[in-house]
Amino acid sequence: KWSRCPAPRCPENRNGRKMADPAEEPFRGTPRFELKRRLGEGAFGVVYEALDLERNSVVALKTLRRTGEEALYRLKHEFRALADIAHPNLAALYELLSDGHQWFFTMELVEGKSFHDYVLDREGSPIAQPEAEALDSIRDTATFDSPPEVQPPATASRPPSGYPPARFHPERLRSSLRQTALGIQALHAAGKLHRDIKSSNVLVTRSDRVVLLDFGLVTELGLAEDNDHSMV
Repeated sequence: KWSRCPAPRCPENRNGRKMADPAEEPFRGTPRFELKRRLGEGAFGVVYEALDLERNSVVALKTLRRTGEEALYRLKHEFRALADIAHPNLAALYELLSDGHQWFFTMELVEGKSFHDYVLDREGSPIAQPEAEALDSIRDTATFDSPPEVQPPATASRPPSGYPPARFHPERLRSSLRQTALGIQALHAAGKLHRDIKSSNVLVTRSDRVVLLDFGLVTELGLAEDNDHSMV
């Protein structure tokens, strides 16, 4: 017989070893979704690159680090809040699914640089030509001269030897800011507020497409305004 132990301790087997809590077991994929690699994780969720064997396509799969009512509510809320919004500057959400006790949803796999790394290019790659629509916004924006390199302050530590210097690209900044604003505008038009806009949640692909990610803190626009008038 298993020995009984009071909560919140885990049950133990005959050898005195703690049994695995199903809520803490790592997600290993499903017969349909084969995990390739872990892309990142947060307080509640973990994101993987996965192969959808049914559709023979690669997707991003977000699941929970630990099951629980609050975490499950947030996962479902994140998916349902954005599932019906389609915009090129927002990551597309696909399906909300469950496999036993494990819930997850699939979404577009976006590969690219963070907003910050894209604007301050450290790879020395040539500047990609913006789309025609983005060029219009550049012409409407006041131009200014930029230094070939962003020099760190005298007190700041310099990058390691051999590490390419950062180069500030105003063209990239204008184009990516405009696309970011269009994505935010699409959210606001649908009555949603992102509430977590930051460089790591804004990726830029090789084709210079800007994509907003991570909708875990999305809320209704009117509700957020009632609770905090400082939000914009």
